[in-house]
Amino acid sequence: TSAPRSSPAASFGSRSGGSSTKIGTLPIVGSARIRDSVAGLLASRTALRVSLVLAGLGLYMLLPAMILGRLEKIGREILAADRKTAGELLKTLRARPLVQFFAPHAWLTLQEGILSLKIGDGKIAAANFVETARLVRQPDAVMLISAQAHALVMAGERVEARELLQRLARENLASPRDQLDLGIVLLTESKKNKQALAYIEAARKTIGDHPRVLAALALALQKTERIDEASELLEQV
Repeated sequence: TSAPRSSPAASFGSRSGGSSTKIGTLPIVGSARIRDSVAGLLASRTALRVSLVLAGLGLYMLLPAMILGRLEKIGREILAADRKTAGELLKTLRARPLVQFFAPHAWLTLQEGILSLKIGDGKIAAANFVETARLVRQPDAVMLISAQAHALVMAGERVEARELLQRLARENLASPRDQLDLGIVLLTESKKNKQALAYIEAARKTIGDHPRVLAALALALQKTERIDEASELLEQV
């Protein structure tokens, strides 16, 4: 979970659906920038401020603007990292004096989750997102449920991921990325191909023709015996 929204891959984290829900959502505290900034896991500015607010420490107003700016710079660095750079950042992040002395622990676990996902370690990423939810005392936070589910999908833990994704879907809180992930998970189950196709097509309306979307859609079309359409899509991947 929202994942900046400036690229198709990052747009997976954008939320859809209304704000009335049984599942706990992140508290809306402070300026409209926090409420309306790019929703989802990979927005470094949002991740920093949300972790500060939810921790209930009042640090956002107390920490010098310079420190906040430097933490946000680290968040942007993490966001822009490729697989190799992410691995290096993951090894050194905790050792940075700024992080050691000033970063809220929830911010740290969230950033480590992002980095773990970038290097392909979905299980560790999911564990970090769970720990972040625990630290901020928001186990039902939609952003973190979405992030955990995505990490579990990447780790191949389809059963756990499906439970979380279906929970979001029941509450009308599934983002386009969640819809795509749920469609991918359902493709692994018998007699769920049409339902999977519906979720993937819904995700495509927002995400667009991202390679991951097209690959999932082609597989869904093949499994629903729409072979010609599947072949055309595969040529675009």
